[in-house]
Amino acid sequence: MLPRITVIYNQPQASPYDNAGEREAVESVVKEATAVRDALAGRGYPVMVLPLLPPRQDAVCALNALDTDIVFNLF
Repeated sequence: MLPRITVIYNQPQASPYDNAGEREAVESVVKEATAVRDALAGRGYPVMVLPLLPPRQDAVCALNALDTDIVFNLF
């Protein structure tokens, strides 16, 4: 049986960098997380994607609730 994998990343949110032309760079993590998910799923791994946001305690609770074998960290 293949291990269950969860890809975590920092979910983009409004930022002072939006007006500085950096929105594309900030949102690139979503594309990266999707690419990792697609590559793993294409090889048969059960995979899910979990975007995380502050506050830290909410992120910790989400991570503690995971039923996964491996965490691929893009956070």
